[in-house]
Amino acid sequence: MIEAASVYSHYESLIENSVKDPETDPYRSKYKAICCLNGFLDVMTTFGTIKQGFESSPNELHILCLRAAVLFLVGKLKYETNEAGIAETLLLESLSKASATPDVQKTLQLKLSILNQLGLIYCDLSKHEQAEGVLLEAISLYEETKNMSDKLWCVKDIFYGKIVDQNVSDDNLESENTLTLYYIAQVYQHLGKSSESAKYCSLTLRKQLERGVTDTIYWALNCATLSQYFASRNFFEEARHHLAAASWMMEKISLEVQENNEGLERYHYRLADIQRCWAKYDLLLIDHSWELVQETPVEKHELHFNCPRFPEAEIARFEDVPFQTARTFEEARVIFLHGQKMLNAAKSYYSLEDRATDYFEIVQEHSHLFRSLAKFEIDNGRESKMHRRRIDMLEDILKVMNKTLYLNVAQQIYFELGETYSDLFALKLEKVEALKKLRDHATLPAVVKANQVAEKAIKVFTEFLDLYRDKNGKIPESLGEDNIRPVLLARFYIGRFTSKFYSTDAKKIIQSFRSAIEHFEYVIQYCANSKLAKDLLSEELPVCTEMVQLLSLKIQRMVNP
Repeated sequence: MIEAASVYSHYESLIENSVKDPETDPYRSKYKAICCLNGFLDVMTTFGTIKQGFESSPNELHILCLRAAVLFLVGKLKYETNEAGIAETLLLESLSKASATPDVQKTLQLKLSILNQLGLIYCDLSKHEQAEGVLLEAISLYEETKNMSDKLWCVKDIFYGKIVDQNVSDDNLESENTLTLYYIAQVYQHLGKSSESAKYCSLTLRKQLERGVTDTIYWALNCATLSQYFASRNFFEEARHHLAAASWMMEKISLEVQENNEGLERYHYRLADIQRCWAKYDLLLIDHSWELVQETPVEKHELHFNCPRFPEAEIARFEDVPFQTARTFEEARVIFLHGQKMLNAAKSYYSLEDRATDYFEIVQEHSHLFRSLAKFEIDNGRESKMHRRRIDMLEDILKVMNKTLYLNVAQQIYFELGETYSDLFALKLEKVEALKKLRDHATLPAVVKANQVAEKAIKVFTEFLDLYRDKNGKIPESLGEDNIRPVLLARFYIGRFTSKFYSTDAKKIIQSFRSAIEHFEYVIQYCANSKLAKDLLSEELPVCTEMVQLLSLKIQRMVNP
């Protein structure tokens, strides 16, 4: 007679040794395990009753459980050896036999394992609706365990005919539930149900925390990453809670990491990532606050669940960052200062020497914080200083950047720098107009400053366009899809700045107008030949047409008064 316990023991040893299989025969041990289990199934079919390693012979119901368990293990191995179709058939047969057994104590955990494995297979086969169905069934099945007083058996226990280790069985049950939550989060992501995916991601994180996190840094990073989803949907309290939990976990392990000096590099790397997630949260909160202040219609994203909390995490002191929207400059500044603090901390890891690309991105993120805060400032002079600060930090990195090596980043920074000059120029024009109304003697110096800003803006956008020139010094007639809008906008901006030069010399004014018309007509002509460009510049194109007509009329009047 074959003992079921010895079969399982042999199966376990083969699986343990499978990691040592050669690359030329990677499934050797798993194929042997399949043969072992199939042989056991044949014996059960032939003799009907198998010695289980305990005094009396097992009854027919237990034989049914045993068959279901063997079919599950074979199905699982078939999936792992890239035979998903056969695996699905075996798992469905296993589920059928397990469901036919009234002994829930023995089969409930087995059924959870089967449903999880089917969910994984259906997801890999892009059968996401079927995956959703079996995983929701697994969640419902797990909920039944809360009302059960009997101890549940795991798969190993079925082979041994008794609960071998209650702690192991309980741990397996919770492990299966954690996998269910994780799998269904991925399924909902594929189905485009992002709110449900976020819900189950958060539940997975909570479950991991309850059971004891094995990879604390990875857990913290996942928490911070999930916070970005909540923040992007304007659920800032939930976003802050997840970020606070991530920071708590990193602080909790910091002393241990530093004392052992093990994984120190990875720790600082991920800590900087989490700090950047905080800064993005702060930026999104300020931007959303401004939308509300402006009473701009904001798209609503309703999540139909209460976001789970992490009661085990001591995060109260990490939640001093506001989650309520700001209504004033002072309130927005509090959020800004925290974001700035996080970015400065991240810079200590993402240095210019070691991780230049990330460093450049952090500088841009810092610039974006200033840009968002500046919207709340009502004083022209102080707002101008904020844009000056942005200009300084962007120009500083362009001075040290290898523009050939970091071409895409250079293009982004040049364009943002040009837009920053545009914001500053608008403030200078505003000041000029205000002084004109007051007939202030400082009008002329203000005009000179406005012209200087316009000249620098034109220079920046010209250098931006230079980055697109080929070896013959020409910008391609046909631009890539990603390049159409920025390149045409640069020409639009240059035309706009050129058309607004102040001068007492009529010839210079006419020259500026003609130059501006050339840039506007370039945009108009390109859009005439490209429907995509016309769609991408749907707002700017009518302005270009209007400016060409207006400037042409002005030139005509100046030439023929």
